[in-house]
Amino acid sequence: MGVVLHSNEAFFKALRYAVICIAFIITAVLFSHELTNIGILCLILLSLLVVTMLLVRVIIQIDSINNRYRQGFMLFGRITGRWVVVNRISYISIFPTLGSKNRSLPLLAVVMIGDIRVKELRINLIVNDRKRIMLQSNMKLLESRKAALELAELLQIGVYDCTGVESVWLKE
Repeated sequence: MGVVLHSNEAFFKALRYAVICIAFIITAVLFSHELTNIGILCLILLSLLVVTMLLVRVIIQIDSINNRYRQGFMLFGRITGRWVVVNRISYISIFPTLGSKNRSLPLLAVVMIGDIRVKELRINLIVNDRKRIMLQSNMKLLESRKAALELAELLQIGVYDCTGVESVWLKE
């Protein structure tokens, strides 16, 4: 039901690798001592945790017919997460985040010369005309425009591009 997007959120990726590293450290400690029944049980549980972390995906599911969405996890085709009902799914925006350490000029100078250096581009779903839900991040400009237009076609909503000097509607 609706559109399911696999999020590329960096926090969850980092959390996944941290849990896997901790599991390997605990496994190494267990193997350095004699394995008892409790040690074997811990090893099995850690193995299950690592496999689960490798298989689980962060998703956002959008049901435009019933005006609702949910953010959750997908494992073996099952999606978790509570549905949030909204008044209106407004549009999709492509938005650059400023404030990168790579930016060499102050914001006023960047706007005046039109050279925008961004840390990342984000594709946001705008609901109730104000609330932003981040769908994707860390994408190149053409890649983000293509993804936003494909999603907008599925949801039958517009795409607002805020990446240029002037913001424009790519699809209304």
